[in-house]
Amino acid sequence: MKPYRNPNIVSIEEALKIINAYVPPKKKIPVEPIEQKNPIISDGEYITLENMACVDADGNVFESYERLDVAGDIFRSDGKQVSRTPYAHAVHCEEMGLFLPSFALTCNIVARLYEGKSDAHVEKV
Repeated sequence: MKPYRNPNIVSIEEALKIINAYVPPKKKIPVEPIEQKNPIISDGEYITLENMACVDADGNVFESYERLDVAGDIFRSDGKQVSRTPYAHAVHCEEMGLFLPSFALTCNIVARLYEGKSDAHVEKV
């Protein structure tokens, strides 16, 4: 008869091997945010955001803009919201000389606008 061995229990020797083989993860260096001077400027129709940057999980900047003008309102026709597919919006923006931001940039725009929500023009957006 073979003695029962619980698979969840290890010997002291095995435990010491596991502990000694452990390599702690490398410490991540915190990313310093870009200093923002006048981050939000509004002229009514557009809101200007300065020093916008998208970073990946390692802190590498993969998209950045010194100045970005964001429309203060959605596209409207006869006072009503225009319903288009994402592709149709992209084509419409391209025809107007505008571009639709990436998902990462959109998230950063929303976050920056939320920070400045005390401004009456920004609060409308």
